[in-house]
Amino acid sequence: MVNSDVAGFGDTLMYSEHPGESFAPVVRAVRRVCAEAAQACVGYPSYPPSDDRVFTKLGVPNVSVGFQRRTGAHQMWLAFNGAGETLAKGFLPEVFRVIHTPADNMTLIEEPTLERGADLYEQIIRQLDRDLATR
Repeated sequence: MVNSDVAGFGDTLMYSEHPGESFAPVVRAVRRVCAEAAQACVGYPSYPPSDDRVFTKLGVPNVSVGFQRRTGAHQMWLAFNGAGETLAKGFLPEVFRVIHTPADNMTLIEEPTLERGADLYEQIIRQLDRDLATR
């Protein structure tokens, strides 16, 4: 299962890195697509809560992917994986200031991000299909 969440703006792809052998093909597919596309990507051992949780609980291999601006992607990584570290005192990634607020609206959408995301998601799914066909 490939879940897209928080994908309306930014240039850096974020993705979940679930542990375990059953999830390894999904993580490898995302990493390969990122490398081949020369796409800035940040893997999250601990990813923010998203719609993938029910699939993970059931053991269904999955990945959550989304976009942020580079600094926000790294700051969010630190928030969920960095044991309290931050990039700058008082800094809060843009997505945390707007998600699920009245400011969370279509004016934030960046068309190039949507286009890039659609292309990368398709590549990830095709890579998974190729990988699974050769198993």
